[in-house]
Amino acid sequence: MTANTNGPPGPLSSRGCRTVRTKTKGSVVGQMTFGELEGEGRCLQFESMLEHKVALVSLYLPGVVDVIDQVGPIEFIDAAGRRKKHTLDFNVVTVTKGGKRIRTGLVVKPLFKAERAKFRDEIERVARAAVPSFVDRVCIVTEANVCKQALLRAGQLHGARLPVPDIDAVLGSAPLSSTWTPIVDMLASLGLGPEGFAGVLRLVIRGVLLVEAPGLITMASRVMMKAR
Repeated sequence: MTANTNGPPGPLSSRGCRTVRTKTKGSVVGQMTFGELEGEGRCLQFESMLEHKVALVSLYLPGVVDVIDQVGPIEFIDAAGRRKKHTLDFNVVTVTKGGKRIRTGLVVKPLFKAERAKFRDEIERVARAAVPSFVDRVCIVTEANVCKQALLRAGQLHGARLPVPDIDAVLGSAPLSSTWTPIVDMLASLGLGPEGFAGVLRLVIRGVLLVEAPGLITMASRVMMKAR
């Protein structure tokens, strides 16, 4: 049997400096893909469920243009004077309204570990070594920083990220309202029903539409075109 070479290309490989561990006890390890609206997509590795949640929320934050996993290795000197290496879990790249590009290195750890003085001292040393060569700043992220509403929204958007050309063409060529309008009404005005809902979510991902309220988006949610 030969491979099918006529289908769409697969996602690009992870840009991580190392491959995540595949055998762990009591931890979730895997990879996800993102960026399919801009092309073939990219693989992103994670080594825990908390890392997965942080990556998912980060991908759909306003202004975020890229998320890179396993950033490093970063050489630093520990408290005992020994030379060590550290790999940042993620580099979240944001572009401000003024066009400034900011690289934020994330160290993802459960809160009980992140509160330890020894750990915080080590990450401070990593941060001094990482800025500005690898990132512009380093932040510790715990489960306390993961907003439940943002996580629900991110999971919903991620599930709708794959293009559907016919639906996307209708929505992409339609005049969009500059006032808050229920999604169900917007779709009805275009001759679409629930089959167009995921297409609306893709417009949210692209930053074309704003959603009035946080959390899960429903057919009753109100959206409007983002001012340019």
